[in-house]
Amino acid sequence: MLRSTAPIAKQYQRLNWNLNVPAQIVKILNDVSNKPLEEPEKHALKEFYIRKGVVNLPVKERRYIVDFLFRRQAYLELNRFAQRYLVPKGDLDDNSYGLSFRELRQYCKSLIATGNMVVLDQIVTKIIAESSIEHKRTAINFVNFLFTALKDGSKVVATIEPEEVLLKWAKWMKLLNGHCDFENYTHQKDLLKPLLFYLREKRNEESEFFQRCLDKIKAALGASIASQLSSTLIYLEAYNRSFELVRDLWDYKINNNLVISSSDLTCILKCYCHFEEYDLVERTHAAFPHAHDEHQQFDYLLIAYSKSQNWKGLQDQFNALFNIGELPNIEHYGIVMSSMAAIGELDSVEKLYAQLLRRNMLPTYTVLQSLLYAHFKAGNLNSCFAQFELFEKYSIRPSPSTYTLMFKVFRALNNIDGALRLLKRATESDIDISEGHFALLIQMCSKFTNPLIAQELFHIMEDHYNIPPTGKSISALMDVYIESNLPQKSLSLFKRYKHAKLENRLSIFNKAIKAYIAMGNSSMCESTFQEIVDLRLSDNSEFFRGMIKYLAVLKKDYATAESVLDQLLKHPTIKPDVSHFEVLMQAYDKIAFREGIHNLYKKMNENKIPVNSKVIYYLVKATFKVQMKTQGDLKKPIELLDRIMSNAAEKTLDITFNQLHPSVVAWPMRVVAKYYNPMKAIDLLNRYNQLFYGKEDISVNGRLTIMRSLLVFSAEIEQWDEFDNIFERYVARIDSFEKQPSATMRNTKLRTAFKGLIFYKVRHLVATHNIQALPELLNSLEARGFVIDNISWNEAVKALFQDSRTIKTGLKIVNDKLIHGFNIIHKFRFLRKHAGQRSLTDQSWFLRRKKMDPSSFNPSLYLTSEAYSQVTEYMDRYLSSLPDLNNNLSLLMEEFPYFMKSYLMKPRNTVKGWETIEAQNASFLAALRSTKRIESISQLQHR
Repeated sequence: MLRSTAPIAKQYQRLNWNLNVPAQIVKILNDVSNKPLEEPEKHALKEFYIRKGVVNLPVKERRYIVDFLFRRQAYLELNRFAQRYLVPKGDLDDNSYGLSFRELRQYCKSLIATGNMVVLDQIVTKIIAESSIEHKRTAINFVNFLFTALKDGSKVVATIEPEEVLLKWAKWMKLLNGHCDFENYTHQKDLLKPLLFYLREKRNEESEFFQRCLDKIKAALGASIASQLSSTLIYLEAYNRSFELVRDLWDYKINNNLVISSSDLTCILKCYCHFEEYDLVERTHAAFPHAHDEHQQFDYLLIAYSKSQNWKGLQDQFNALFNIGELPNIEHYGIVMSSMAAIGELDSVEKLYAQLLRRNMLPTYTVLQSLLYAHFKAGNLNSCFAQFELFEKYSIRPSPSTYTLMFKVFRALNNIDGALRLLKRATESDIDISEGHFALLIQMCSKFTNPLIAQELFHIMEDHYNIPPTGKSISALMDVYIESNLPQKSLSLFKRYKHAKLENRLSIFNKAIKAYIAMGNSSMCESTFQEIVDLRLSDNSEFFRGMIKYLAVLKKDYATAESVLDQLLKHPTIKPDVSHFEVLMQAYDKIAFREGIHNLYKKMNENKIPVNSKVIYYLVKATFKVQMKTQGDLKKPIELLDRIMSNAAEKTLDITFNQLHPSVVAWPMRVVAKYYNPMKAIDLLNRYNQLFYGKEDISVNGRLTIMRSLLVFSAEIEQWDEFDNIFERYVARIDSFEKQPSATMRNTKLRTAFKGLIFYKVRHLVATHNIQALPELLNSLEARGFVIDNISWNEAVKALFQDSRTIKTGLKIVNDKLIHGFNIIHKFRFLRKHAGQRSLTDQSWFLRRKKMDPSSFNPSLYLTSEAYSQVTEYMDRYLSSLPDLNNNLSLLMEEFPYFMKSYLMKPRNTVKGWETIEAQNASFLAALRSTKRIESISQLQHR
């Protein structure tokens, strides 16, 4: 038997040659170069080793010579040498010669290099016969090695026809497995990986090449093997998303009357859905009943039905079965339930499910998938988990589409940890994991800004699952970088893949435009648009969304952005969706163009475009803002919001997702609580809960956006105990996000979690006489990277200045964060007020810079005039309480120079004993007030 000996890890060292070896031969063999052997050298070796022959050639010398001949490209000589010394009897069973796999591989590659396929087939047949039972892994590795060698050799060896590669693979797989029909890459990766890589290299070949291969295989190995191989090719090309070739291979099987398998049918249905040929999906599925596989094919049928069926007519037809004496069978239930699920008719789906159970019918995959989809479509995300477990209860295997749906559930719940556990479960269940699954998981990372997990998922997809990236997954990773404030990394990914011929290639160009918008780079946006035109990439919906965003956000050209939207409404093939209007509404919201938002909403209604929660949010916000500005009475906007919520719940509003996001009611709650009637605010929340969650379910109150509104509500009615309770739960909720296993990087989107809330927290601490807890809270939030807004800082320092125990903390905040912005604002006001005095304005670099860039020197943090007035008043009171005013004043000036400079610009006459300070430090104070600088405080200290 042939046994595997230890492979040689490096070239053989020079040997101590036998004395019988002539010096000429030793000289040739000791040459360590890699250049091809010359004819005289070949002749000398052939004379000595082949014609004369060596009776007892040591194994070590033999292995050296084999390696030498292979390295020096003396392939014919190696073949002769092998026939004499490796397999002298042509029998691999006799391993008395110590034949190693390294020698065998070099011999086989030499046979390929000389086009000697007959001997190669003999060797492969013998190896498979020896190893396929007890050492199948060895046989598989050897066959994979030879297939790769043959693939590479066919490119350079003229005598090997290109079609020979697939012919040999089919022949060897039949010898190894008894067939060559494979339909599960994950399960059969060791066999299919070399073939998959070969097909990727051949992705640009004309379909005639594969037809010639199959014709040759049919002639040499029979129609059965040709049919099996074509099924494997169809599966792998669908896996590679080479759908044009899938269709051509399917046509070949049909035209040649080859057997259609369930895998073939599944792949062609997937292909037709890709090309949006939905009528062919239904017709083709019906034409091959023997190849039906409900687990794999129903998802594509569902897509086709959702695009082409009349739901009411289908339901009427179903109900009519009861009236004509024929009861619906389980297939009827499945079709109607899937139809109802597609439009979110959860009640109808659940009634049909209960009905079939009462009839003692066992649910099928179609039924359970419809039930799951109906709950998802209705927004019952938490109940989707119970529906998913029904697959296990009834021993029905979920499909890849089932897992896609569950990944979307986790995405809607922002639960990446649960999604990763589901990925592991899918892998262990042998589900065919696709790029679409990974794109969903990667895209989830943009919600909590963790590019590390996204990168790892991308690498796992490539390396572990051997899924080649297309524009779908690459653009998802680019989006994660953009949302994580790393647009440069997104663009480096773009530059790496932009020239590759990928499916969904336009997607990475669209993300590049988004990255340039994030960077404010207008010229590169225009350059990328031009690249898209030059490359003739077909426009898609996302392309127009990027163009609208570029015009509205970067160029501020709202008129042109609306004209693009109007052109899109008339586009023959691309129809605008809610996202195009959402981009423009967001831009209008930022510039407070309320009328523009109302006009866009009207245009959506006129063109029957479904709305989503964000569009409703902008609409409601615009309505509230207009009403507050004109009349102040919020009764009408509240009625509008109630009507919208009712219509959404009753499904009379054309909406993309049946359950409105809590932010739709959360923002109006805060406005109503602050400016109108706090009790009306809580009525809005109760109404929202009743419509979308039921009276008993208050789980929505745990959402951050709702808790924010409840904090405002409880603060406005001064229910401080309730405020404290909600605030603790709010902090705990954020802590739980940051302690999750997936929180390997900080979620930058949580940075603003306390924006607007510290203002109320300060009031709470003041009301409960616990202001000394404020410094620790502020320090903790800052240390963790949370944003504290300017209004909250001002409220905080006003509170801190009132208490002598915390005034120094307030002084530090004002000195380090707020006084600089205060001075800039007042300097600009002063210069603008005295613009007519040329002596002041002509020499002001500050005004020149403001003129060049009006957005410059606009501080985000500053002490307001009202707060400045109050803190100086509290400062006067504090100084009046100090015993050694002069010495304490000098200490404060040294510790808080920026604030004290502003504070001392005017005499503090309300401070007890200030007249003495003014008299004793007259020159110092005069210099400070004239130069607006503190040159030295030593004068003040030593008075």
